[in-house]
Amino acid sequence: NHHPSISNNEIRSSESLTHVVEPWYMTDAAVGSPGYDEFQKWKQEQETSRGIHFHSSVKDVPLPSEDEVRLGMISARTSDNPILFEGCVDDIACNAIYLEKPGAPTVAELEQMRDKANSANVKVFL
Repeated sequence: NHHPSISNNEIRSSESLTHVVEPWYMTDAAVGSPGYDEFQKWKQEQETSRGIHFHSSVKDVPLPSEDEVRLGMISARTSDNPILFEGCVDDIACNAIYLEKPGAPTVAELEQMRDKANSANVKVFL
């Protein structure tokens, strides 16, 4: 499930989508699962036409350059969001994160995510 503006190529000229993290469809376990072939076709198109890099883990995304402002967009299974969020803050230095609702399975996890973002001075948008 990808943000509609990404799927429809509606990114402004001053912005660019450079990396996609897909923890399920980038694994051997996903082969043959519903949506696998469609994802692989879309992935190939994006790699070829737009130079987008795909990763199975946030930890695989390189750090941004010093002048790069990085926005992380999390649109995943709710149970995966806290780990993805942590990776966006700790591993790839996101300056801001767009987090699709509900954000996390529990209020306690959302509060931990909020506290982590606040301590790292990362803006979060829901």
